[in-house]
Amino acid sequence: MTVAASVRWIGLTQAVRFASQMLSLIVLARLLPADAYGLMAMAMTVTNLAFLFRDLGTMVAIIQRPHLSESLKSSLYWLNLGLALLLAVLLAALALPLAAAYYEARLAALLAVLALVFPLSGLAAVQQALLERASRFRLLARIETVSALGGVAVALTAAAYGVGVWSLVLQMLAATGLASLQLLRASPWRPRRRCTWRALRQVLDFSGHFAAFQMLNYVQRNADSMLIGRLLGPMLLGVYAMAFKVVLFPLQHISNVASRALLPAMSRCQHDPGRLAEMYLRASGMMALLTAPLMTGLYALREPFVLLMLGPAWSAVGTLVPWLAALGLIQAQATIPASVLLARGRARGMLGLGLFGAALQLAGFAVALRWGLSGMAAAYCLSSLLALLPLTRCALDGLPLRLGALLAEVGKPLAAALVMLVAVMALHQRLAARGAGMAAAFWLCVAAGALVYLGMLLAMRVRQLDGLLALRGARP
Repeated sequence: MTVAASVRWIGLTQAVRFASQMLSLIVLARLLPADAYGLMAMAMTVTNLAFLFRDLGTMVAIIQRPHLSESLKSSLYWLNLGLALLLAVLLAALALPLAAAYYEARLAALLAVLALVFPLSGLAAVQQALLERASRFRLLARIETVSALGGVAVALTAAAYGVGVWSLVLQMLAATGLASLQLLRASPWRPRRRCTWRALRQVLDFSGHFAAFQMLNYVQRNADSMLIGRLLGPMLLGVYAMAFKVVLFPLQHISNVASRALLPAMSRCQHDPGRLAEMYLRASGMMALLTAPLMTGLYALREPFVLLMLGPAWSAVGTLVPWLAALGLIQAQATIPASVLLARGRARGMLGLGLFGAALQLAGFAVALRWGLSGMAAAYCLSSLLALLPLTRCALDGLPLRLGALLAEVGKPLAAALVMLVAVMALHQRLAARGAGMAAAFWLCVAAGALVYLGMLLAMRVRQLDGLLALRGARP
Protein backbone atom coordinates (compact mmCIF):
# COMPACT_ATOMS: atom_id res chain seq x y z
CA MET A 1 0.00 0.00 0.00
CA THR A 2 1.37 3.45 -0.95
CA VAL A 3 1.58 6.31 1.52
CA ALA A 4 -1.28 8.06 -0.26
CA ALA A 5 -3.56 5.05 0.30
CA SER A 6 -2.35 4.72 3.90
CA VAL A 7 -3.10 8.39 4.54
CA ARG A 8 -6.60 8.03 3.13
CA TRP A 9 -7.48 5.07 5.34
CA ILE A 10 -5.87 6.48 8.48
CA GLY A 11 -7.46 9.83 7.73
CA LEU A 12 -10.89 8.22 7.47
CA THR A 13 -10.31 6.52 10.83
CA GLN A 14 -9.16 9.71 12.48
CA ALA A 15 -12.09 11.66 11.02
CA VAL A 16 -14.54 9.18 12.54
CA ARG A 17 -12.70 9.19 15.85
CA PHE A 18 -12.53 12.97 15.89
CA ALA A 19 -16.23 13.33 15.11
CA SER A 20 -17.16 10.81 17.79
CA GLN A 21 -14.88 12.42 20.35
CA MET A 22 -16.19 15.90 19.61
CA LEU A 23 -19.75 14.60 19.90
CA SER A 24 -19.01 12.99 23.25
CA LEU A 25 -17.09 16.09 24.37
CA ILE A 26 -19.97 18.42 23.53
CA VAL A 27 -22.55 16.18 25.23
CA LEU A 28 -20.43 15.21 28.22
CA ALA A 29 -19.40 18.81 28.85
CA ARG A 30 -23.05 19.46 29.67
CA LEU A 31 -23.46 16.33 31.78
CA LEU A 32 -20.20 16.37 33.73
CA PRO A 33 -18.71 19.14 35.93
CA ALA A 34 -15.27 20.64 35.29
CA ASP A 35 -13.71 18.81 38.23
CA ALA A 36 -14.59 15.48 36.56
CA TYR A 37 -12.33 16.42 33.65
CA GLY A 38 -9.75 17.64 36.14
CA LEU A 39 -9.76 14.28 37.93
CA MET A 40 -9.46 12.42 34.64
CA ALA A 41 -6.59 14.71 33.59
CA MET A 42 -4.77 13.86 36.83
CA ALA A 43 -5.34 10.15 36.23
CA MET A 44 -4.22 10.37 32.60
CA THR A 45 -1.03 12.12 33.66
CA VAL A 46 -0.13 9.00 35.63
CA THR A 47 -1.37 6.43 33.11
CA ASN A 48 0.34 8.19 30.20
CA LEU A 49 3.60 7.93 32.11
CA ALA A 50 3.04 4.22 32.70
CA PHE A 51 2.28 3.71 28.99
CA LEU A 52 5.82 4.82 28.17
CA PHE A 53 7.14 1.68 29.86
CA ARG A 54 4.55 -0.63 28.32
CA ASP A 55 6.73 -1.68 25.38
CA LEU A 56 10.05 0.17 25.93
CA GLY A 57 9.91 1.40 22.35
CA THR A 58 9.89 -2.10 20.87
CA MET A 59 6.71 -1.52 18.82
CA VAL A 60 8.42 1.25 16.84
CA ALA A 61 11.42 -1.04 16.42
CA ILE A 62 9.14 -3.67 14.83
CA ILE A 63 7.99 -1.12 12.26
CA GLN A 64 11.44 0.39 11.60
CA ARG A 65 13.59 -2.75 11.51
CA PRO A 66 14.32 -4.01 7.94
CA HIS A 67 14.09 -7.71 8.88
CA LEU A 68 12.19 -9.55 11.65
CA SER A 69 12.71 -13.14 12.72
CA GLU A 70 9.96 -15.28 14.20
CA SER A 71 12.00 -15.62 17.38
CA LEU A 72 12.24 -11.84 17.76
CA LYS A 73 8.51 -11.30 17.24
CA SER A 74 7.59 -13.94 19.83
CA SER A 75 10.10 -12.64 22.34
CA LEU A 76 8.78 -9.10 21.96
CA TYR A 77 5.22 -10.31 22.45
CA TRP A 78 5.94 -11.99 25.79
CA LEU A 79 8.13 -9.08 26.91
CA ASN A 80 5.33 -6.61 26.23
CA LEU A 81 2.64 -8.69 27.85
CA GLY A 82 4.80 -9.19 30.94
CA LEU A 83 5.51 -5.47 31.18
CA ALA A 84 1.81 -4.68 30.80
CA LEU A 85 0.86 -6.98 33.68
CA LEU A 86 3.64 -5.58 35.85
CA LEU A 87 2.53 -1.99 35.18
CA ALA A 88 -1.07 -2.85 36.06
CA VAL A 89 -0.02 -4.30 39.41
CA LEU A 90 2.28 -1.36 40.20
CA LEU A 91 -0.32 1.25 39.30
CA ALA A 92 -2.97 -0.43 41.44
CA ALA A 93 -0.52 -0.69 44.34
CA LEU A 94 0.51 2.97 44.06
CA ALA A 95 -2.99 4.36 43.60
CA LEU A 96 -3.36 5.57 47.19
CA PRO A 97 0.08 7.24 47.47
CA LEU A 98 -0.43 8.97 44.12
CA ALA A 99 -3.84 10.23 45.19
CA ALA A 100 -2.28 11.58 48.38
CA ALA A 101 0.40 13.36 46.35
CA TYR A 102 -2.34 15.17 44.41
CA TYR A 103 -4.35 15.83 47.61
CA GLU A 104 -7.30 14.14 45.89
CA ALA A 105 -8.69 11.00 47.53
CA ARG A 106 -11.08 10.26 44.65
CA LEU A 107 -8.13 9.69 42.34
CA ALA A 108 -7.13 6.37 43.94
CA ALA A 109 -10.14 4.39 42.72
CA LEU A 110 -9.81 5.82 39.21
CA LEU A 111 -6.18 4.76 38.95
CA ALA A 112 -6.86 1.27 40.29
CA VAL A 113 -9.52 0.64 37.62
CA LEU A 114 -7.56 2.31 34.81
CA ALA A 115 -4.72 -0.14 35.53
CA LEU A 116 -6.74 -2.70 33.58
CA VAL A 117 -6.00 -0.80 30.37
CA PHE A 118 -2.41 -2.12 30.28
CA PRO A 119 -3.05 -5.87 30.09
CA LEU A 120 -5.98 -5.23 27.74
CA SER A 121 -3.77 -3.35 25.28
CA GLY A 122 -0.76 -5.63 25.79
CA LEU A 123 -2.65 -8.64 24.51
CA ALA A 124 -2.50 -7.37 20.91
CA ALA A 125 0.26 -4.73 20.83
CA VAL A 126 2.61 -6.77 18.62
CA GLN A 127 -0.23 -7.71 16.27
CA GLN A 128 -1.00 -4.03 15.74
CA ALA A 129 2.68 -3.19 15.11
CA LEU A 130 2.94 -5.97 12.53
CA LEU A 131 -0.16 -4.72 10.72
CA GLU A 132 1.23 -1.18 10.68
CA ARG A 133 4.60 -2.44 9.45
CA ALA A 134 2.77 -4.05 6.52
CA SER A 135 0.70 -0.85 6.00
CA ARG A 136 -2.56 -2.75 6.55
CA PHE A 137 -4.31 0.50 7.36
CA ARG A 138 -7.59 -0.40 5.71
CA LEU A 139 -8.01 -3.22 8.22
CA LEU A 140 -6.80 -1.05 11.07
CA ALA A 141 -9.25 1.67 10.04
CA ARG A 142 -12.17 -0.66 10.58
CA ILE A 143 -10.85 -1.87 13.94
CA GLU A 144 -10.15 1.59 15.32
CA THR A 145 -13.44 3.03 14.09
CA VAL A 146 -15.48 0.32 15.78
CA SER A 147 -13.45 0.70 18.98
CA ALA A 148 -13.80 4.49 19.09
CA LEU A 149 -17.54 4.44 18.48
CA GLY A 150 -18.02 1.67 21.02
CA GLY A 151 -16.13 3.66 23.67
CA VAL A 152 -18.18 6.79 22.99
CA ALA A 153 -21.44 4.84 23.21
CA VAL A 154 -20.42 3.43 26.59
CA ALA A 155 -19.40 6.88 27.89
CA LEU A 156 -22.62 8.60 26.82
CA THR A 157 -24.78 5.82 28.25
CA ALA A 158 -22.91 5.85 31.55
CA ALA A 159 -23.06 9.65 31.82
CA ALA A 160 -26.81 9.59 31.16
CA TYR A 161 -27.18 7.26 34.13
CA GLY A 162 -25.29 9.72 36.33
CA VAL A 163 -22.03 7.88 37.04
CA GLY A 164 -19.99 11.07 36.62
CA VAL A 165 -16.27 10.79 36.00
CA TRP A 166 -16.56 7.00 35.76
CA SER A 167 -18.16 7.42 32.33
CA LEU A 168 -14.76 8.65 31.07
CA VAL A 169 -13.02 5.65 32.65
CA LEU A 170 -15.48 3.20 31.12
CA GLN A 171 -14.99 4.84 27.72
CA MET A 172 -11.25 4.15 27.83
CA LEU A 173 -11.66 0.56 29.01
CA ALA A 174 -14.33 -0.24 26.42
CA ALA A 175 -12.37 1.24 23.50
CA THR A 176 -9.17 -0.56 24.50
CA GLY A 177 -10.88 -3.90 25.00
CA LEU A 178 -12.73 -3.71 21.69
CA ALA A 179 -9.53 -2.83 19.83
CA SER A 180 -7.57 -5.76 21.29
CA LEU A 181 -10.31 -8.27 20.58
CA GLN A 182 -10.53 -7.19 16.95
CA LEU A 183 -6.74 -7.17 16.49
CA LEU A 184 -6.41 -10.70 17.84
CA ARG A 185 -9.17 -11.87 15.55
CA ALA A 186 -7.82 -10.05 12.46
CA SER A 187 -4.13 -10.92 12.74
CA PRO A 188 -3.09 -14.45 11.68
CA TRP A 189 0.17 -14.26 13.63
CA ARG A 190 0.44 -16.05 16.99
CA PRO A 191 3.51 -16.06 19.26
CA ARG A 192 5.62 -19.09 20.02
CA ARG A 193 6.04 -20.11 23.65
CA ARG A 194 9.59 -18.82 23.93
CA CYS A 195 11.19 -15.53 24.92
CA THR A 196 14.95 -15.36 24.35
CA TRP A 197 17.35 -12.65 25.46
CA ARG A 198 19.47 -13.23 22.38
CA ALA A 199 16.59 -12.19 20.14
CA LEU A 200 15.67 -9.16 22.27
CA ARG A 201 19.21 -7.78 22.13
CA GLN A 202 18.74 -7.07 18.43
CA VAL A 203 16.41 -4.13 19.11
CA LEU A 204 17.12 -3.00 22.67
CA ASP A 205 19.66 -0.34 21.71
CA PHE A 206 17.22 1.41 19.37
CA SER A 207 14.15 0.80 21.51
CA GLY A 208 15.92 1.80 24.73
CA HIS A 209 16.93 5.21 23.37
CA PHE A 210 13.48 5.71 21.90
CA ALA A 211 11.81 4.80 25.20
CA ALA A 212 14.01 7.34 26.99
CA PHE A 213 13.03 9.95 24.40
CA GLN A 214 9.36 9.12 24.99
CA MET A 215 9.92 9.68 28.69
CA LEU A 216 11.32 13.14 28.06
CA ASN A 217 8.51 13.88 25.62
CA TYR A 218 6.07 12.85 28.31
CA VAL A 219 7.65 15.33 30.71
CA GLN A 220 7.29 18.06 28.12
CA ARG A 221 3.63 17.28 27.42
CA ASN A 222 2.47 16.63 30.99
CA ALA A 223 4.55 18.80 33.31
CA ASP A 224 2.04 21.63 32.95
CA SER A 225 -0.88 19.40 33.97
CA MET A 226 1.11 18.04 36.91
CA LEU A 227 1.94 21.53 38.16
CA ILE A 228 -1.57 22.92 37.67
CA GLY A 229 -3.22 19.91 39.28
CA ARG A 230 -0.79 19.95 42.20
CA LEU A 231 -0.77 23.71 42.85
CA LEU A 232 -4.00 25.13 41.41
CA GLY A 233 -6.45 22.26 41.91
CA PRO A 234 -8.79 20.13 39.77
CA MET A 235 -11.14 22.97 38.78
CA LEU A 236 -8.49 25.02 36.94
CA LEU A 237 -6.90 21.85 35.62
CA GLY A 238 -10.28 20.89 34.19
CA VAL A 239 -10.44 24.20 32.29
CA TYR A 240 -6.87 23.73 31.04
CA ALA A 241 -7.52 20.13 30.00
CA MET A 242 -10.71 21.10 28.17
CA ALA A 243 -8.83 23.83 26.28
CA PHE A 244 -6.29 21.27 25.13
CA LYS A 245 -9.02 18.89 24.03
CA VAL A 246 -10.86 21.55 22.03
CA VAL A 247 -7.79 23.04 20.33
CA LEU A 248 -5.47 20.08 19.89
CA PHE A 249 -7.93 17.26 19.14
CA PRO A 250 -7.91 18.02 15.39
CA LEU A 251 -4.12 18.43 15.29
CA GLN A 252 -3.49 15.23 17.22
CA HIS A 253 -5.58 13.27 14.74
CA ILE A 254 -3.85 14.81 11.73
CA SER A 255 -0.41 14.26 13.27
CA ASN A 256 -1.32 10.67 14.06
CA VAL A 257 -2.30 10.13 10.42
CA ALA A 258 1.03 11.53 9.23
CA SER A 259 3.28 9.69 11.66
CA ARG A 260 1.58 6.31 11.28
CA ALA A 261 1.51 6.46 7.49
CA LEU A 262 4.99 7.89 7.04
CA LEU A 263 7.02 5.78 9.45
CA PRO A 264 6.59 2.43 7.63
CA ALA A 265 7.08 4.03 4.20
CA MET A 266 10.10 6.08 5.30
CA SER A 267 11.61 3.04 6.98
CA ARG A 268 11.40 1.11 3.71
CA CYS A 269 13.41 3.81 1.94
CA GLN A 270 15.71 4.76 4.83
CA HIS A 271 18.78 4.08 2.67
CA ASP A 272 17.56 6.27 -0.21
CA PRO A 273 18.20 9.92 0.84
CA GLY A 274 16.64 11.40 -2.29
CA ARG A 275 13.31 9.65 -1.87
CA LEU A 276 13.31 10.31 1.86
CA ALA A 277 13.94 14.04 1.28
CA GLU A 278 11.06 14.25 -1.18
CA MET A 279 8.72 12.54 1.30
CA TYR A 280 9.85 14.93 4.02
CA LEU A 281 9.21 17.98 1.83
CA ARG A 282 5.78 16.90 0.61
CA ALA A 283 4.61 15.75 4.02
CA SER A 284 5.61 19.08 5.62
CA GLY A 285 3.65 20.97 2.98
CA MET A 286 0.63 18.73 3.41
CA MET A 287 0.75 19.19 7.18
CA ALA A 288 0.83 22.99 6.85
CA LEU A 289 -1.95 22.92 4.26
CA LEU A 290 -4.27 21.02 6.61
CA THR A 291 -3.42 22.56 9.97
CA ALA A 292 -2.92 26.26 9.20
CA PRO A 293 -6.59 27.05 8.40
CA LEU A 294 -7.83 25.02 11.38
CA MET A 295 -5.71 26.84 13.91
CA THR A 296 -6.03 30.35 12.49
CA GLY A 297 -9.78 29.88 12.08
CA LEU A 298 -10.10 28.68 15.66
CA TYR A 299 -8.15 31.70 16.84
CA ALA A 300 -10.39 34.10 14.91
CA LEU A 301 -13.66 32.52 16.12
CA ARG A 302 -12.56 31.31 19.54
CA GLU A 303 -15.26 33.07 21.58
CA PRO A 304 -18.33 31.95 19.61
CA PHE A 305 -16.80 28.49 19.16
CA VAL A 306 -16.42 27.92 22.90
CA LEU A 307 -19.86 29.31 23.72
CA LEU A 308 -21.62 27.31 21.01
CA MET A 309 -19.78 24.03 21.49
CA LEU A 310 -19.20 23.93 25.25
CA GLY A 311 -21.55 26.48 26.77
CA PRO A 312 -21.02 29.60 28.95
CA ALA A 313 -19.65 27.55 31.86
CA TRP A 314 -16.45 26.99 29.84
CA SER A 315 -15.89 30.58 28.67
CA ALA A 316 -12.45 30.64 30.34
CA VAL A 317 -11.26 28.17 27.70
CA GLY A 318 -11.30 30.97 25.12
CA THR A 319 -8.48 32.86 26.86
CA LEU A 320 -6.09 29.94 26.27
CA VAL A 321 -6.89 29.41 22.59
CA PRO A 322 -4.40 31.96 21.09
CA TRP A 323 -1.35 30.25 22.60
CA LEU A 324 -2.65 26.73 22.10
CA ALA A 325 -3.50 27.38 18.45
CA ALA A 326 0.10 28.42 17.80
CA LEU A 327 1.29 25.40 19.80
CA GLY A 328 -0.81 23.14 17.59
CA LEU A 329 0.88 24.40 14.45
CA ILE A 330 4.32 23.85 15.98
CA GLN A 331 3.59 20.34 17.24
CA ALA A 332 2.06 19.32 13.91
CA GLN A 333 5.20 20.37 12.03
CA ALA A 334 7.42 18.57 14.55
CA THR A 335 5.73 15.26 13.63
CA ILE A 336 7.47 15.08 10.24
CA PRO A 337 11.17 15.47 11.23
CA ALA A 338 10.58 13.12 14.16
CA SER A 339 9.34 10.46 11.71
CA VAL A 340 12.42 11.03 9.53
CA LEU A 341 14.79 10.47 12.45
CA LEU A 342 12.95 7.35 13.59
CA ALA A 343 12.92 5.89 10.08
CA ARG A 344 16.69 6.36 9.88
CA GLY A 345 17.19 4.65 13.24
CA ARG A 346 18.49 7.79 14.97
CA ALA A 347 16.89 7.19 18.34
CA ARG A 348 20.07 8.26 20.15
CA GLY A 349 19.92 11.69 18.47
CA MET A 350 16.25 12.03 19.36
CA LEU A 351 17.13 11.40 22.98
CA GLY A 352 19.56 14.33 22.97
CA LEU A 353 16.92 16.55 21.40
CA GLY A 354 14.45 15.39 24.01
CA LEU A 355 16.79 16.42 26.81
CA PHE A 356 17.09 19.89 25.30
CA GLY A 357 13.33 20.22 24.83
CA ALA A 358 12.50 19.01 28.35
CA ALA A 359 14.96 21.48 29.88
CA LEU A 360 13.37 24.34 27.92
CA GLN A 361 9.89 23.27 28.91
CA LEU A 362 10.56 22.96 32.62
CA ALA A 363 12.42 26.28 32.75
CA GLY A 364 9.53 27.99 30.97
CA PHE A 365 6.94 26.51 33.32
CA ALA A 366 8.93 27.51 36.39
CA VAL A 367 8.89 31.13 35.22
CA ALA A 368 5.33 31.20 33.86
CA LEU A 369 3.39 29.54 36.70
CA ARG A 370 2.96 32.90 38.45
CA TRP A 371 0.78 34.08 35.54
CA GLY A 372 -1.64 31.18 35.88
CA LEU A 373 -3.13 29.17 33.03
CA SER A 374 -2.33 31.71 30.29
CA GLY A 375 1.30 31.87 31.39
CA MET A 376 1.62 28.09 31.28
CA ALA A 377 0.12 27.93 27.79
CA ALA A 378 2.48 30.67 26.58
CA ALA A 379 5.53 28.91 28.02
CA TYR A 380 4.49 25.64 26.39
CA CYS A 381 4.16 27.32 23.01
CA LEU A 382 7.43 29.26 23.06
CA SER A 383 9.56 26.40 24.37
CA SER A 384 8.09 24.05 21.72
CA LEU A 385 9.06 26.52 19.00
CA LEU A 386 12.63 26.68 20.27
CA ALA A 387 12.81 22.88 20.40
CA LEU A 388 11.54 22.54 16.81
CA LEU A 389 14.57 24.35 15.36
CA PRO A 390 17.29 21.79 16.28
CA LEU A 391 14.88 18.91 15.54
CA THR A 392 14.47 20.16 11.97
CA ARG A 393 18.20 20.72 11.56
CA CYS A 394 19.01 17.17 12.66
CA ALA A 395 16.35 15.69 10.36
CA LEU A 396 17.84 17.55 7.35
CA ASP A 397 21.35 16.28 8.10
CA GLY A 398 22.48 13.98 5.30
CA LEU A 399 19.44 14.66 3.09
CA PRO A 400 19.53 16.52 -0.24
CA LEU A 401 17.01 19.09 1.03
CA ARG A 402 17.68 22.74 1.86
CA LEU A 403 16.03 24.51 4.77
CA GLY A 404 14.92 27.28 2.41
CA ALA A 405 13.00 24.82 0.24
CA LEU A 406 11.30 23.39 3.33
CA LEU A 407 10.31 26.85 4.58
CA ALA A 408 8.93 27.78 1.15
CA GLU A 409 6.81 24.61 1.09
CA VAL A 410 5.33 25.42 4.49
CA GLY A 411 5.22 29.20 4.08
CA LYS A 412 2.58 29.48 1.34
CA PRO A 413 -0.20 27.70 3.26
CA LEU A 414 0.67 29.76 6.35
CA ALA A 415 0.46 33.00 4.34
CA ALA A 416 -2.90 31.96 2.89
CA ALA A 417 -4.16 31.17 6.39
CA LEU A 418 -3.10 34.62 7.67
CA VAL A 419 -5.09 36.31 4.90
CA MET A 420 -8.04 34.11 5.84
CA LEU A 421 -7.60 35.14 9.48
CA VAL A 422 -7.87 38.85 8.69
CA ALA A 423 -10.90 38.32 6.45
CA VAL A 424 -12.76 36.16 9.01
CA MET A 425 -12.13 38.56 11.90
CA ALA A 426 -13.33 41.52 9.83
CA LEU A 427 -16.45 39.67 8.68
CA HIS A 428 -17.30 38.48 12.18
CA GLN A 429 -16.96 41.99 13.57
CA ARG A 430 -19.26 43.37 10.87
CA LEU A 431 -21.88 40.65 11.40
CA ALA A 432 -21.83 41.23 15.16
CA ALA A 433 -22.28 44.99 14.64
CA ARG A 434 -25.36 44.29 12.52
CA GLY A 435 -26.90 42.12 15.21
CA ALA A 436 -26.51 38.72 13.54
CA GLY A 437 -27.13 35.69 15.74
CA MET A 438 -24.08 33.99 17.20
CA ALA A 439 -24.61 30.64 15.47
CA ALA A 440 -25.46 32.19 12.10
CA ALA A 441 -22.44 34.53 12.24
CA PHE A 442 -20.16 31.66 13.22
CA TRP A 443 -21.11 29.38 10.34
CA LEU A 444 -21.09 32.22 7.81
CA CYS A 445 -17.55 33.05 8.90
CA VAL A 446 -16.50 29.40 8.64
CA ALA A 447 -17.83 29.18 5.08
CA ALA A 448 -16.29 32.51 4.06
CA GLY A 449 -12.96 31.55 5.61
CA ALA A 450 -12.84 28.28 3.67
CA LEU A 451 -13.50 30.12 0.41
CA VAL A 452 -10.86 32.76 1.13
CA TYR A 453 -8.29 30.11 2.03
CA LEU A 454 -8.98 28.08 -1.08
CA GLY A 455 -8.82 31.20 -3.23
CA MET A 456 -5.48 32.21 -1.78
CA LEU A 457 -4.05 28.73 -2.36
CA LEU A 458 -5.11 28.88 -5.99
CA ALA A 459 -3.78 32.43 -6.42
CA MET A 460 -0.38 31.48 -4.99
CA ARG A 461 -0.32 28.23 -6.98
CA VAL A 462 0.15 26.09 -3.91
CA ARG A 463 0.29 22.37 -4.70
CA GLN A 464 -3.11 20.76 -4.54
CA LEU A 465 -3.80 18.31 -1.77
CA ASP A 466 -3.82 15.37 -4.19
CA GLY A 467 -0.31 16.28 -5.24
CA LEU A 468 0.84 16.55 -1.67
CA LEU A 469 -0.63 13.14 -0.89
CA ALA A 470 1.30 11.51 -3.70
CA LEU A 471 4.07 10.35 -1.36
CA ARG A 472 5.47 7.26 -2.98
CA GLY A 473 6.61 4.59 -0.59
CA ALA A 474 7.62 1.08 -1.56
CA ARG A 475 4.91 -1.49 -1.23
CA PRO A 476 5.41 -4.03 1.55
